Amino acid sequence: SAHVAAGGAARVFESSYCRRNFTLPELASAFAAHAVEWNVMGKERPWWSVMSSDQYRGETLDEPTKAKFYATGAAHVGRVVADLGLEHSRVGSVLDFGCGLGRLAFHFAALADEVACADQSVFHLRLAEAEGRARFAGAAARVDFVVTTTDLLAALGGRRFDVVHSVIVLQHAVSPL
Repeated sequence: SAHVAAGGAARVFESSYCRRNFTLPELASAFAAHAVEWNVMGKERPWWSVMSSDQYRGETLDEPTKAKFYATGAAHVGRVVADLGLEHSRVGSVLDFGCGLGRLAFHFAALADEVACADQSVFHLRLAEAEGRARFAGAAARVDFVVTTTDLLAALGGRRFDVVHSVIVLQHAVSPL
């Protein structure tokens, strides 16, 4: 959980797992190291870093493999929509936290007015944006690509979301992130 420190100087994040509280400056070096690692993967193995399967190795993929990759996102979002009972609803806004290559974000955009595709890897986000324009033109127009920082709230401009989704992300975060 988070709260503002005495005097309002900084947000403090309480972590029962780590058994101490952290301020944003204290998290900066851990976040920076983690971001470097994910940016390297985003540059060298972008597809595999999202879906760790041999068919997704390498910097580039052929078109049928890319189509298969994004189809897994459609299936996943379909399950999320059903689980949330949103089959016949339009959602205002969705945050896809740790969006990688937009595998889910573009499918969320089909049912939302806006989607924030947030990731700490600039390389993942650049490729996601290019793929979105190429294969999801209408939906991609409703996707905002956001580079995360230690202060996710600030990176997102303090926006609120109707749905926040994150999958295959948090297990990669190092303690205390």
